[in-house]
Amino acid sequence: MTTIVSNTVSFIKTLLTHLRMSLSSASFYKDVITSYKGYGVKYILTLSLIGSLFSTMFFLGDVNTLQTYLEDSKIEQKIENIDHILTQMPTLDYDGKNISTKKNTPIFLLDKKNKKIVAIDPNGKLKPSESAKIPVLMTGNKIVITLIHSDQAIRNSWPLQYTQIFGKEPQILTQEVIKSNFASLLEKSSSVFIYMVFPIAAILLFINTILEKSFFILVIYFITRAIAPQFSMQACIRTVLFASGSAVLIQPVLLLAIPTLSWLLGILQIWANLLMVLGILKASGRSRFSLK
Repeated sequence: MTTIVSNTVSFIKTLLTHLRMSLSSASFYKDVITSYKGYGVKYILTLSLIGSLFSTMFFLGDVNTLQTYLEDSKIEQKIENIDHILTQMPTLDYDGKNISTKKNTPIFLLDKKNKKIVAIDPNGKLKPSESAKIPVLMTGNKIVITLIHSDQAIRNSWPLQYTQIFGKEPQILTQEVIKSNFASLLEKSSSVFIYMVFPIAAILLFINTILEKSFFILVIYFITRAIAPQFSMQACIRTVLFASGSAVLIQPVLLLAIPTLSWLLGILQIWANLLMVLGILKASGRSRFSLK
């Protein structure tokens, strides 16, 4: 047990040292390209797992806050907008498969900025171009949740049959009934997220990093071959991946917790790349900079 704890502490210290040095020292990259071994895959995979774990914790914290609101009507600051939307929800008739309203025209639920968040359109009156802009669309027999980017480009959409939420028994869907059923759905989905989505997200983040950096790796390889032919492709891959470590760790957390600051990732990566280039020049003996 002592050995396991000691090895774990040592591993964490080494990882933190690498992260700190990757953002503060050009000499670190000189050592990475000349003295380190391997491709850096284990390093990036580890950071992908940690980043996905942190983002999962943030996500589950938000889910827990939302579930508390749905079950106990406890309103916190981050839930105020959701409460504002749900209080506009009209009473719906549910026949065990489809919903209907007393109005023949679509009903829109707005957030505090008067942006359309939910459209209730059981009769299919909305044009496809209109419904595509609505994050939550309630049709006759299903609810469609769509992730929309800030530039209005659709990322992903998930249809969910009403029978999966409300069962097959006819009932009147009041605000309280809807909140209760969504609370039960959240309780079931949170465990699925932990055991399935978290590892998948980590793997996808890892694969995305490798693919995203492929072209940059080739650029660095051809540059290093021109100024220092002794550096191998393996060394270039390793160096680029070490320069990407901090961004890989922070990216999922930042995008989920504070998406408005996602631009910081670009600055962080540019700075790390600058140190990496200086480190490569130092390793080749061509650098005139004294940045350590």
